[in-house]
Amino acid sequence: AHARTYLALVRRWEEPLTGGPQQERAIEAIGLDLPNVRSAVRTAAERGDLRALWTSCRPLQLYFIQRGGRWDDAIETFAEAAERVEAWASPREGAPDDRVEVGVTDTPHPDADVGHAVLGRLRAAQAWFHYREGQVDEAKRWAEDALARIAPRAQAHPDDPVLVRALASVRNTLANVAQKQGDLREAARRFEEVRRDALERCQERQVAIVANNLGSVRKSAGDLAGAEAAYREALRINRSRGNRRSEVRNLINLGTGLLLAGDVPSAEESLRDGLRLARAIGFRSLEPTLLTTLGSVALVASRPDAAEALHREALELVRATPDPDIEADVRIGLAELALARGRPASARTDARRALRAARRTNDPDTLVQALLALARSYLAEDRCEQAAYVLGATRVHPPRSRYLHERAAAVREIVSRVLGEVASEEHLASGAHGPIDDLMEPDASPEARSEANERTP
Repeated sequence: AHARTYLALVRRWEEPLTGGPQQERAIEAIGLDLPNVRSAVRTAAERGDLRALWTSCRPLQLYFIQRGGRWDDAIETFAEAAERVEAWASPREGAPDDRVEVGVTDTPHPDADVGHAVLGRLRAAQAWFHYREGQVDEAKRWAEDALARIAPRAQAHPDDPVLVRALASVRNTLANVAQKQGDLREAARRFEEVRRDALERCQERQVAIVANNLGSVRKSAGDLAGAEAAYREALRINRSRGNRRSEVRNLINLGTGLLLAGDVPSAEESLRDGLRLARAIGFRSLEPTLLTTLGSVALVASRPDAAEALHREALELVRATPDPDIEADVRIGLAELALARGRPASARTDARRALRAARRTNDPDTLVQALLALARSYLAEDRCEQAAYVLGATRVHPPRSRYLHERAAAVREIVSRVLGEVASEEHLASGAHGPIDDLMEPDASPEARSEANERTP
């Protein structure tokens, strides 16, 4: 009874979680009872209460998504439930079959096929949160596992809304993984498949999700006009649905794309709209991202004092609620600001801190941005050998975004002109073979390591 009560609570808030005036109340209500909700999920999984799990998975995933922030508790919730379901859905050979007297109506469990469908749904949610946590290999592993379980059942039952949504979720995750791994063509192909299905089924919310994702793929590919169109489509849908948290995310992505396109006033407008909305609804986990991106806008607009104030405000929020993705962005912004203000040593400190955070995110673009800031801090002091060594790491960890490829090539060109092609290539090759973790340390330059070796008895 305890488990069913709290899972019923989650289901009751499913529609408000997708958008509307009750969205914030839904997030608050589930959040207040989250320990009990997680306990209920574990109990239902142990008992084989499949109907309750089947209908609670989506609203619970929506809750974690809309809440934002860190994803470790979301991963743990779905992984634990999946492990418990798998334990009896796939019994060991020779083990007794005790799958009876389960389910919300206390009737014998029909067959293991339903258990595998539920397991696939749980793994699909787990995979998405692994992706959001930057754990790309785990995301791909569990998304492929989920796809193998869900796809044939969705084909057999095309009118089951839970299966249809689950299939879209896992296909989105595999597209996200492809994008993270730099395969933009495959990511776009997968997203377009989900989009076609969503349009055929008139699933407006899914269309908005895919539009936002396609915007990111197009931005990475350098199609900034296409990215803007996709972001605006997602924004329009989420505004019409009252999905204010997704609206904030769309405004961030739109603002970032407009900044890359050079439309600074429109970028600032989008980001300030996002900041106002985030503060109005209490979406604090995205405030640091909005503030630091606004800081980048201010720097481009030649307002360095305003930029510094925004970045520092973002940094204080990150310290209060650590998140490696956001911390890396904030530190990169501070490094860029320090370079613009002629403080290369300060830039280097922030670039190294950004690099440490980026290593925890497994995001290639964030990593390359930190490496470029670090290399430029050496260039600002005419230490081209060290800059080339740092740039060598971008060969082993290439960016997925076209504009970052171009930025890295431009910095390498400067180094090559100063050092000459032969010397430049030697340092680049050395950096490509060196441990990237060395670059996070103050004495990471080739000269410093050479001196340290000479001092070692």
